[in-house]
Amino acid sequence: MTPDDSQKTSKDGYIRLLSVMLSGSRFGIDADQIERIVPPNRDDLHHNTILRPPFIAPERVPPPQSVALIVKSDNGMKKVLIVDSLQDILTVPVADLRPFPPLMAREREALAYWGMVLIDDKPVTLLDLTRWSCQCS
Repeated sequence: MTPDDSQKTSKDGYIRLLSVMLSGSRFGIDADQIERIVPPNRDDLHHNTILRPPFIAPERVPPPQSVALIVKSDNGMKKVLIVDSLQDILTVPVADLRPFPPLMAREREALAYWGMVLIDDKPVTLLDLTRWSCQCS
């Protein structure tokens, strides 16, 4: 885990994760990083930085149930991630979080992966949207 990970934890030893689907994979995002959730077709979203994961084709059209996650920002620069669907808000013990493997260091930095957690015996990759610096538009 990174030094910033202590900021992701609550005082009671739990973290709230927003579970989302993106291109057939399940991801977890610290719920405290999200300012709001809106429909992806809003005109005002285009004035923000749209995060584009490299594993998703640029011409891909989001499914009808997709939503836009607006990331909290301290500097006024808003980032938006459009996900295929929301799954759940999970309360996970911090002790259950695992660091992302060092073998994936480059991907970890580019995509802001910060860890993994098992949910229902399936791995969920944790994303830090405030650090995401990859392919944007």
